[in-house]
Amino acid sequence: MLISQLSDEDTITLEITRGDTTLILVSMYWDRQKPIEQDLTKVDKILEHGIREGVIITMDSNARSTTWHDTTTNNRGKQLE
Repeated sequence: MLISQLSDEDTITLEITRGDTTLILVSMYWDRQKPIEQDLTKVDKILEHGIREGVIITMDSNARSTTWHDTTTNNRGKQLE
């Protein structure tokens, strides 16, 4: 089931239940043109929602870039900057 209040154009959040087990599955894209705090806030809300269930988050975050406040940019990050 789609959790629409935790989904948007860059984040899809699903709740999967089978038997007694419920998981929250998330696919995220972190746009480096937007402030990182927006995406961190989204993650916080998702984790709060899934406090009783397991949460699996996958993301494209461009994390190894100084744009995202990393102190080291790897070759892939340099190609983007």
